[in-house]
Amino acid sequence: MNKADILIIGGGLTGLTLAYLLKETDLKVALVEARNRLGGRILTVGGKDQATVEMGATWLGPAHTKLQSLLDELGLKTFRQRLGSKAIYEPTSMSPHQLVTLPDGAAT
Repeated sequence: MNKADILIIGGGLTGLTLAYLLKETDLKVALVEARNRLGGRILTVGGKDQATVEMGATWLGPAHTKLQSLLDELGLKTFRQRLGSKAIYEPTSMSPHQLVTLPDGAAT
């Protein structure tokens, strides 16, 4: 049986960040995730001949300085999203979708 000094439960952004920060220590770290993939809510689908769609994680803006610093350290790029004036909103999977008007202004 393998032993770890620290057990991280969950391979979402928080668990992966913690494992990344602990990799420079002498501690033995184990990370467990219930799903068959890492990333938590972050799940990008699509690809060849399909539009790329982010199914979980949403947006970050200028107020998210700590997250941006981590992305910079990891060498992960972001892209600016063009916002239109309308969006399709579906509060739950059981409710009908609605066409809503988006407010003016930049994301914060």
